[in-house]
This record gives sequence, C-alpha cells and structure tokens, in this order.
Amino acid sequence: MQKTQNIKGKYNIDKLIPDTSVIIEGLVSKYIVNGQIKVKEILIHEAVLGELENQANSKKLIGDLGLEEVKKIRKLSKKYGFKVVFSGRRASAEEIKQARRGEIDALIRSLAAKENGVLFTADKVQGKVADAKGIKNIFVKIEQVTEELSLEKFFSKGVMSVHIRENHFTYVKKGKPGKTKLCKIGKKLKKEEVEKIAKESFEEAIVREGGFIEVDKRGISILNTGELRVVITKPPLSEYLEITATKSIKNMNLKDYKINKKLMAEIVGGSVLIIGNPGSGKSVFVNAFAKYLSKNKIIKVVESPRDLIKGNFSKYSTNGSSNLELLDALLLSRPDYVIFDSLKSNNDFKLFNDLKISGLNVLGIMNGINVLDVLKRCQFVVKTIILIDAGEIKSVFRITDNEVKGHNGKIIGQI
Repeated sequence: MQKTQNIKGKYNIDKLIPDTSVIIEGLVSKYIVNGQIKVKEILIHEAVLGELENQANSKKLIGDLGLEEVKKIRKLSKKYGFKVVFSGRRASAEEIKQARRGEIDALIRSLAAKENGVLFTADKVQGKVADAKGIKNIFVKIEQVTEELSLEKFFSKGVMSVHIRENHFTYVKKGKPGKTKLCKIGKKLKKEEVEKIAKESFEEAIVREGGFIEVDKRGISILNTGELRVVITKPPLSEYLEITATKSIKNMNLKDYKINKKLMAEIVGGSVLIIGNPGSGKSVFVNAFAKYLSKNKIIKVVESPRDLIKGNFSKYSTNGSSNLELLDALLLSRPDYVIFDSLKSNNDFKLFNDLKISGLNVLGIMNGINVLDVLKRCQFVVKTIILIDAGEIKSVFRITDNEVKGHNGKIIGQI
C-alpha cells in the first residue's frame, strides 16, 4: 500500500486509549508487534466499537477494517501480556450520526482524561484538541510512499478497466473507447483475496494525495486513488464481492476531433449536452474540451464520482450537498463555464436547468444514444446535442423552436 506511519522512539504505557482513526488504519497492532509501543492495558471506548459496528452493519468497508483490527488486538493481548478493556458508554444513534463533527472523538478524549491514559490518534484535529486540553497523546502522521497497489498491477499497456469477482476469473478490457476487447487473466480469486484488494484500495483512498472516498453506503463503495476510480459492491447489492477499477488511458486534444468553427462556438457558448453509451469516449472528449477551455477561462466541475474530469479545476459532488448549496457555491464563485458529469437523477437535471437559467455556460454529459428519448428524460433547455461513439463525434443535433434537427438540417423529431 502507498502509505507509511511513523512515530518517534519507543513508548512504555500503562493505559493506551486508541481512537477510531488508528484502529481503522491498523496502527495499534502494528506498533505493538514492532515493539515501539509496550502497554499494560488498552482501553477501547464502547463508542468506537458502536461506530464500527454501525458502519459494518451498513456494509461499509471502513467498519470491517476497524473490527478486524479490534479482533487482532485481542489476539495480541495473549501473546504480549496486556489487557483489553472495553470502557465508557455506548454512543447514541445521534452521536454516531454526528461522528464527523467530533462527537465520538470527544467521548474518547474524555475517557483518556478520566483514566489518565495516553490517547493514540492519527487525526490531526484530535491531536491538537488533546494538546489544548492537556491530554497526553501520541499523534501518528500518515504519509504517502511510492509503492504499487495490487489493483494497479492489472493495468498493463492498453488496459482500460479491471473486473474482479470472488471465486471467478478476473477480466480486463483492452483497447480504446468504443473498441475494446475482453480478456481473461490469471486464476480465480478467492473471497479472501478479493477482500484484501478491496481493503487495500479503501485504505489507499484515505491517504493518497488526490484520493478520496466518494461513496461508502450499504453494499457499495466508490473510491478514487488518484489514477484509478474503484467501485466495490458486495451483498446485498450484488451477489458476490466485486471490484471494478477504471483508468483513462487515452488523452486527446480538441483539434483531434476536427470541430468546425460553428460547432466550436456553440460548445464554448454553453447549453450543450454530450451523449453516448457508457465507454463511448464522452469523458475523453470533455477532458479535451476542458483542457482547451482552461487556458483562459475559470472552469468548475460538478461530477459524481469526482475526478473523471482531469485538471486543476474546482470540483463539486452532488453526493454531499443539496442542489441549493451547489447552486449558491457555483453562482457566488462566478465561473466562466460549468461542466456537469454525469446527469442521472431528476435532481441532476433540475440543477442543470437552474445553472443554465441563472446565466451560466453549462455543458452536460449523459448516458444515452437516442436524442429524442434523452430530451424527454431531461426536460431541460439545450441548444446542441453531440453524440459520441467509438471516441468520435458521430452526430450533432440542434434544437430550435421545439424541433430537433440533424447535422444536415433535416428535422428528425418534435419535443
């Protein structure tokens, strides 16, 4: 994995109180095994256990990681001769809900102060608050190192995506948008092997620069590790534990699409929708356009998951914000252009409409190939629709006076 954690020196501690961050990262067991921490007693707050249990019940990988570490700590207690005590009260449902705002951390700090123990954390804010309150603590900084992820090893030359399923063969897609070949590689991976890859990817998304966890819900996690977008599904959402990782391997310049001046003016002027099947090359085209536009314009990107559009742009996610919050943020920041990737839900369509009505230049991206069906689904005002197929501009449609015209000006339907 591409991370390392370092604490200076060795510690002999009577009572160690770990918080959720170090338990999830597996740091307690690590430093006990390597001898940097010798301890007589480890106190795990019931609130930590409750938070991990809640996450595990919601089929979130972060909960599984933490519970595995707690199990490992209990096993090590017999070998290294320390006690494991579960202390404190169980957190309420509201406190677990407010965990991100520090409710659970506050309970853990209170236990450390009450027991005159040493708080162990990898959370910078937790460490600073403990310092401010005079609570003894060990803060461990998680840093990035350059080591290849297990998933990255599947991405040989020409591989666009990797598809892993427990007790099945692994497949990779090779080629370019619209022209791919499915290849079976390696042996069947056991459930434990797939779980290891999933956990490694999850941990990496937390610590790698540019990495983040986009979604972690019951049965599905969507991660970004910088280069890879990783989708992990598990029962009850999917029949088996599955991992799909994608990587953009083709970079295009806008001039490669041979766009005429009229169409270029329409795209730059906003009110454009890019459509096509999944994997047809829509995002490759939009990346080329964003690269071109960014030379002299401020671009904001709305996408879920984030990081499909590459570049040094401000990126907003629909997963963690309401339409009103996103609209306010975008209008107040005064961008020259907004790229919306990708439109899926009614909320997405409404936000696209609101952005356009507010006077912003907007380009949207949507899965679909039938322009009339797309317009019926969206019900928003666009002037131009571009169909991308096999990485190329296949057709251009213009909407005028409730009529849809093809690239030759012929009316193909009414809306």
